[in-house]
Amino acid sequence: MRFQVKKDVLLDSILNVSRAISTKTPIPALQGILFEVTNDGLYLTGSNTEYSIKTFIPKSEDLQIEKTGSIVIQSRYIVEIVRKTNDEFINFEIVDGFLIKIISSNSEVNLNGINPKEYQKIDFDLKGKPITFTAKEFKTIVEQTTFATSLSENRPLLTGVNFRINGKLLECTATDSYRLSRKRVKLEETIDKSINIVIPSKSLNELAKLFIEDEEKLEMYVFGTKVIFKYGTTLLNSRLLEGTYPDTSKLIPEKFEKVYVVNTQEIFDATDRASLLSSDHVNNIVNLEVKGSKGYLTSNTPEVGRIEEKFSVDNKNNENIKVSFNARYFMDALKALNSLETEISINDEVSPFIIRNVHDDTIVQLILPVRTY
Repeated sequence: MRFQVKKDVLLDSILNVSRAISTKTPIPALQGILFEVTNDGLYLTGSNTEYSIKTFIPKSEDLQIEKTGSIVIQSRYIVEIVRKTNDEFINFEIVDGFLIKIISSNSEVNLNGINPKEYQKIDFDLKGKPITFTAKEFKTIVEQTTFATSLSENRPLLTGVNFRINGKLLECTATDSYRLSRKRVKLEETIDKSINIVIPSKSLNELAKLFIEDEEKLEMYVFGTKVIFKYGTTLLNSRLLEGTYPDTSKLIPEKFEKVYVVNTQEIFDATDRASLLSSDHVNNIVNLEVKGSKGYLTSNTPEVGRIEEKFSVDNKNNENIKVSFNARYFMDALKALNSLETEISINDEVSPFIIRNVHDDTIVQLILPVRTY
């Protein structure tokens, strides 16, 4: 194997695939990046037990190929070697068995590589008809849902986002059983068969980090127990979480007795400040009270003190309310809405309440109140 590649092009590619590499894996080959040089170009692959990333650098002025071949190079070394090279181009050559020589104008590095046969076989074949998004559209889905997934492995399904597709409607749901986020997207084309899958939130978050151009096309292929995303010359293969995702369709009430519209930034800042004196830093509980056109957010810690924040409220039904909730959950939901004004709909102090973007009905956030008595 012998080739010359432009430093910046290689660095971008190895940084992308290294997102899938875990230093904690007991398998040495999976701590490295698989380099595969063909007559068409250079393929780079990084993988872990949950997802794998593969990218391609085509043969061009940026990549000159003299000899094909393959090798696994330890990720932590190759990333820093390439990053700290000052030359525009870098030369790679396997010189003895699996010893790789990396040469620039004033530097020569010899690294012990790993036999590529020790690298796990990963199927990146694209099968069936893809579901198409723009990168911006899919990134919005990720940003508005993954934060609500569970961090606990006790209920593995809740660590992922549920994707349900019927016809042209995609519904993405995430919940940790204390809050819920639901995003609906109208697809460009009708999907022939219904889809109901759960994609790990880690896979989705890493995929979103690959996006550069908002309007570039993203393709999603679903088959068997996995999903493959194609973005430009990069592929991400993720396993799907097994099991039946809980039916959350009836959790969101159809009618509400109390509806309030507030300035998003104003209530976000008020919640942030009110939570400073919360006595329970784990659950971060604050109390909300609405009286007429005024809202009050309070937290009280006897050994520290009390804080009260005031803000304006458009009280649609002229109804008052007192309710307590997790401040962090509330602020996460507000950030996901990305709106100037937020609508809060609630029935009573013990029932779930929802938060909406006043001007966008495709996204709904639900939060369970906390009993403080």
